[in-house]
Amino acid sequence: MNSLIPLIPFLPFIGFIINGLFGRNLSKTTVGIIGSGTLLMSFLLSVACFNQVAATGAIQYTLYNFFAVDSLSVNFGFLVDQLSVWMMLIVTGVGF
Repeated sequence: MNSLIPLIPFLPFIGFIINGLFGRNLSKTTVGIIGSGTLLMSFLLSVACFNQVAATGAIQYTLYNFFAVDSLSVNFGFLVDQLSVWMMLIVTGVGF
């Protein structure tokens, strides 16, 4: 599940890119399916994150090490805790 966390914000962005670049060539139904489908997938991933956070606690996922100096290491990633998972559910649920 941890490797799917970055997909939650990026799936709607991918749908936006597809609809933005190819929307004029697609039917309105297809554009709607792409837009709604990416948000639905993000919502379902958020529900899975909610279940995992409820069972095991906060999830920390590091995408990459931004920089490291001596003993200081600054990472770029996601921290999914109880508050952030609720916000993910609300935003993706209302957006869908």
